[in-house]
Amino acid sequence: MMARAASILALSLTLAGCCLTTQVTGQTAGAQGSGGSSSSTGSAAGPGTTGSTTAAASSTGGSSSGTTGGSSTGPTLAPILLLDAGEDVVFGPVSIVGGLNGPSSGGARLAYSMSDGGPFNVYLQGFSDEALPAGAPELIAGTSPGLFGAPGVSVSNYGNETALCWDDNGVSTDPFGGQACSTGIGPIVICATIAAQGAPPQNVFSDCGNSAQLIFNPADGVTQLLVYNGDFQLTEAFFPSAGDAITLNSSLPVVGVPVLSGLDEVFFGMPSSGMIPGCISQGLTVVRHLYGGSTLQPICSPVDASFDPDGQFAVAGNPTVELAGILELDGAGLRASVWGIDAGIATEPIPSAEAPTGPLAAGPCPNGFGYVTMTADGSLLFTEQAFDGTLMPDGGLLQLGRFSSAPITTSMAVAPSLDGGLFLAVSSPAQIGVYLISCE
Repeated sequence: MMARAASILALSLTLAGCCLTTQVTGQTAGAQGSGGSSSSTGSAAGPGTTGSTTAAASSTGGSSSGTTGGSSTGPTLAPILLLDAGEDVVFGPVSIVGGLNGPSSGGARLAYSMSDGGPFNVYLQGFSDEALPAGAPELIAGTSPGLFGAPGVSVSNYGNETALCWDDNGVSTDPFGGQACSTGIGPIVICATIAAQGAPPQNVFSDCGNSAQLIFNPADGVTQLLVYNGDFQLTEAFFPSAGDAITLNSSLPVVGVPVLSGLDEVFFGMPSSGMIPGCISQGLTVVRHLYGGSTLQPICSPVDASFDPDGQFAVAGNPTVELAGILELDGAGLRASVWGIDAGIATEPIPSAEAPTGPLAAGPCPNGFGYVTMTADGSLLFTEQAFDGTLMPDGGLLQLGRFSSAPITTSMAVAPSLDGGLFLAVSSPAQIGVYLISCE
């Protein structure tokens, strides 16, 4: 274990103007037509694009039968927000969190980035308690010209504020990462907190690494940060102030989730040799530790020994019931599991009329966990799993109204909504859509 600190960085936030307004007018729709509908008109701005687009609702009274990009039919979700990139504009990955102004408020905040051929700009778009776009998107920062490709973004709660991190390129002031980050200028993660909607970024700092994940634990209000550093080590630190952390040697994808008060669990596709002393687990593995992990040896436990390290997985945590829900996709197919520290694991295969392809996302529902993934024909596969591991009968293939899977879907994220459902954010280089899915 190692102690690290995240230092304040004097960052110049570029707040450039935007020139496009994309109108979204429609009705919110539940996955099975169980949620009512409401009229909405929102706007979203983006650089380097001209003209405007109006997206009409794809359903009435919650859902309708439809076809999108393939032969499968199913209920169609109407977008509550749809962004079209336009010519020469590219969208990056998305992240979404419940709470417009922190966890004590309703609504949500969507983080995304877009570029018109130059550096990417990072935005936050708010949603009201009624799941409608709340004003125009806020331009938070512009990335460095030295950043190649779209930045990863992560948005979460932090106290009564919103925490936001994004990938960039530059020099970190983290004294443990050093000025180099590798060779003087290298990949860094920049983070900031944003109070109420429209407030300027504050508590800005940087750390060496990329692929940031923010983990908010609603049981005790603590937010932590996971990043890869230049040595392919996974590091964790308190956010946004400096604090102790642990370092876990791994170059594989990881997902961190809250499970207990004062305890987060970090899931690995397969741990590197020597990551944790005595950890010899194969396949999907979990490492759990208390906050301030430098004072407690983390514990490594097997989750699914058959998981293919080339597969995909998504995890959602629920510290109220002390469980995590896991969605796995590999050569053996799609399956859902419930993991508990004392309860072991209950795994069920997920049937689908269309081949699931990913990406994957998982989120908390009132009575279990909700899982989503894209399929080969461009449909959305939604599955809900109860806390006891039972797959709920509702769900199945859905259609994302006005969202095209060509080009390929690049990212998906979910967050709980005020009515007990899930916000779904999905992106491709050409589009970003936000939808509502009803949980049981």
